[in-house]
Parts: sequence; C-alpha cells; structure tokens
Amino acid sequence: MSESEQALATLLESIFEDGIVEVEERERLERLTSSLDAAAVASTFRAFLKKKWGEVIADDVLTPQERLLLGRIVGELKLSVDDLPVQARLALRDL
Repeated sequence: MSESEQALATLLESIFEDGIVEVEERERLERLTSSLDAAAVASTFRAFLKKKWGEVIADDVLTPQERLLLGRIVGELKLSVDDLPVQARLALRDL
C-alpha cells in the first residue's frame, strides 16, 4: 500500500469513527481521492469496507447501528454491496 493509499485508509477510519460524515470530512475525502488513480481508490475503499465488516461481525452480532454504519459506508463511498461478503449482503439487502 502506497503512502497516499495509507493516508486514505487513515482518513476513512477517522471519517467513519463516529458514524457521521460531516461536510468537511467529505471535502477532505474528495481532495485526497482526486490525487489518486481510480483503481487505488477503489481498492482502498473495498479494503476498508471489508475491514469494517470484520470488525462489526467479530462478536457474531450485527446491531442496527452497525447495519446503518455499513450502509452509510457503502453509500458515501459509492460502493456496491457486492463488494461485501455474502453474509453482509444479506444483512444489508433492505437498506
């Protein structure tokens, strides 16, 4: 992972730490992603989503708040639920 991709991963952690994406955070994300190639951005976004899925399902319980967080990540990063494992897709199918 390049230094820029690591910076992006760190920014994603910071943005989604509280589950709320603020305007300033969205603008920082747009600035950083515009400096990277599309493949690196997509790869970093998917890796972040998979990491978050692993964190929320670690206790084998998916709470409503965790479902919303995953849905927010998918929506904000314009990812497809197809980027998630099958269990996650099933859990989020009605979001």
